[in-house]
Amino acid sequence: MEAWLLTPLEERPTQKRVTDLPPGILRRCTICGKEAIDEMDLEKFVKRPRDPHGRMNLCKDCHNANSRVKKKRMWK
Repeated sequence: MEAWLLTPLEERPTQKRVTDLPPGILRRCTICGKEAIDEMDLEKFVKRPRDPHGRMNLCKDCHNANSRVKKKRMWK
């Protein structure tokens, strides 16, 4: 997970659209691949009201790790 945080934007894998998900999967984290199959699983994803299902394609664990790295860079 941390290797992705430190790679330049050009080297990151392309993000897939929601329409590319198999049926029955509501969200998939673009970093770690964690999936949400029901409403309980959606609670593990970051809220964003403008997205379908009200969640981003980013789990809270990856979001928090990414935020920590960004804050660490800012305060160096």
